[in-house]
Amino acid sequence: MANSHKPGAGESGNNKTYTVVLRCVDAHFRVPAGRGILIRPINSEYGDFELKLLTRTDQVDGIEVPIPREIWIEVTGPAPSLQIAVNIASATASDFARQVAFAANAWYGVINVHLAYDSSAGRKEREFFQNWVPDERGLPRQAREIDPDLMYRVLENIAKTSKREKPRIIRAITQYTDALQYWKLGNDLYALAHLYMGVEAITETVIRAELRRRGLQKRKELEIELNGPPADSLLLRLATYFYVLAGGSRKETLGSWARLEHVFHGDKEIYLAAKKASDQLEHGVAAHQDVQRLAEKCVAKTAVYLRKSILSQLQLSEGDLETLTSKPYEHPTNTGGFERQFLATIISDDDDIAAPDQAYPIVRWDFQLRDFSIAEDGSHKMRVTQNMTPLIGESAEMRLERLHLAGATETTHSEVEIKVDKYEPDAGDGGVIAALNNPDDAKWLRPLGGVVSNCNSVRRLSKYWIQRLSIPTDDNARGFNFSENVRLISDFLSESNIESELAEQCKSEWQRALELDEIRIAFSGATTGGNGLVFYDELFEGQEKVMTDIKVLQKFVDRSVELAQSLIVLLDAVLAELGGRPDSDAQDGNDGSKV
Repeated sequence: MANSHKPGAGESGNNKTYTVVLRCVDAHFRVPAGRGILIRPINSEYGDFELKLLTRTDQVDGIEVPIPREIWIEVTGPAPSLQIAVNIASATASDFARQVAFAANAWYGVINVHLAYDSSAGRKEREFFQNWVPDERGLPRQAREIDPDLMYRVLENIAKTSKREKPRIIRAITQYTDALQYWKLGNDLYALAHLYMGVEAITETVIRAELRRRGLQKRKELEIELNGPPADSLLLRLATYFYVLAGGSRKETLGSWARLEHVFHGDKEIYLAAKKASDQLEHGVAAHQDVQRLAEKCVAKTAVYLRKSILSQLQLSEGDLETLTSKPYEHPTNTGGFERQFLATIISDDDDIAAPDQAYPIVRWDFQLRDFSIAEDGSHKMRVTQNMTPLIGESAEMRLERLHLAGATETTHSEVEIKVDKYEPDAGDGGVIAALNNPDDAKWLRPLGGVVSNCNSVRRLSKYWIQRLSIPTDDNARGFNFSENVRLISDFLSESNIESELAEQCKSEWQRALELDEIRIAFSGATTGGNGLVFYDELFEGQEKVMTDIKVLQKFVDRSVELAQSLIVLLDAVLAELGGRPDSDAQDGNDGSKV
């Protein structure tokens, strides 16, 4: 498809056409090779955009079938600057990737901007930007292959949802997809916490749907149909009055009824368990392990009930609804990836069974893909050479007992090779080893890049907030000033008529963003070396500051992702308080546009 563009509503003649490419390197769903999802027009104040969602493939020597890799998203449209084009593309890609993830019942991962450039026709000089995003390599990750036509119909029905119900449905989808990232062993409680917030988000939509089904106008009418007329007792009314006056609250039963009967389909045991676990986590009134055990009992069914409840509000055909609630989409994909387990026996007369300079005995497990094919049901067939190298003591031997390699789809492995090498550390001059592309350092590079990239995404979100909230800025200011953007947002929140608790929550999150940006600056001065990350900017009298625990680095990655997701949800809430998104008509299809 050509990149030429005709001016649309709100577009001026000064706009250029930009193409932005984003990649979801951790997505647990894939579009079949040679197919994709095209969405257009997507209206903005500068004109119409279009979005393509596809899967990158990789041709490996000796293997006929292209290896499916990560999801990539292309967004093309007009904007007055490259930065604004990137902001619009990031927000748009996030919205649609999240909705596809909900329909596919598979987490979409983290979206990273990869490329952005001026794609206007007939230009001699063009702006170009690239952000380093590592290619997916090695064995293909386990991911669910989706039907693009089915996903498109779901997106279309979400776009057609009424203005009144769409914000709640989107919030419920947001919570459901946030739960998907925790869909692995041991994370049941955190998945359930997001699921129950999704249940609460969809409750009012469910109540209003029931009012329409019964031909009623007001909630009070529904309450009377369910419970009969209220007791006409002066004593009861007086008791209620003084109870509320003393700080109590009137018992609201309609929401509980809607959640139990319509969201949880009358499954009282699962509903009460989910509610109890959510309340105990929120209020901290029970031991964590007790709440975790409670969540384990109800998280799977809660996910099924919530997803069905959301899907039932989208006016899908009976056939599509049946497909989306059956295999392969019935249950969420596991985000744990491959299970790789190795059971062996170490034989040694010496108690020191670890290799020199190693704290523990360990096995390096390497794979080489020999053949690959995709079955009709989307499952992957792989022939893999596995090479295991135990790093053990000089006098020790290792005897293999059992191997286990499995993932979310059917996998085969063969040609197992076992190689026993003795670890021989190199001691360079003065005992210091310096190397580029050291394989032992590779594990640090991805989370390190994740911290910097994710923090940059949070920085870009500040510009997006300013744009969406129409906050006045200094036209003479040069460059990008993150702290100034946060100040402008905080001043706007303080001066607007937004509910105070929401405003304070937003300001608190942006303060967290400023603190996290300081971490980004520190990490940008770090490099791999020795046993971990070395912060050379922290050199003091020859002493280096070193981080040796990779879990600490991963916590910053998780924190940056959680913060970005929180800021996106909060922006939706602020816009709802102010009367909705300025371009909400565009995706509702009420102005003649379509998805």
